[in-house]
Amino acid sequence: MSAASQCPTLALADGRQLSKVDDDTYTVTRYKGVPATKEQIASELIVLNKAFPQTTQAFIAVLAEQVASEGWTAERIHDAVRHMIRTCEYPTFTPAKFLNYDKKKNLYTYSGYCGMITSGRAEHADFGKVKVNDRVFWFLINEQ
Repeated sequence: MSAASQCPTLALADGRQLSKVDDDTYTVTRYKGVPATKEQIASELIVLNKAFPQTTQAFIAVLAEQVASEGWTAERIHDAVRHMIRTCEYPTFTPAKFLNYDKKKNLYTYSGYCGMITSGRAEHADFGKVKVNDRVFWFLINEQ
């Protein structure tokens, strides 16, 4: 078992979870806010269904159920649909390809932050700081 899988889950006040990548790095989704409404989910998945006409209504219903249960924001669903249309090989796709879509931001421990600076990959001014459960993390301000 890796050190990352042994780490307790950390959560932000808004409910987003931090995932441990290694001893110095965590990731967190960039999407925050209220979960999408059923209407917002349906509207976006209609677009997806039009782009992939071979998908069945049952398939779309499974996606809608999963997206709702995971609390996706309207922005994340919108971005995932656009990403699928731009990048997925037609005529079909798997639910996992859609449901694994996310944009993440890296959060660094003090050691990771110092390592980035001493290796010349970043400067102090490139970082912002955030506190999670009484732990301080650094993030690259302009990280895409």
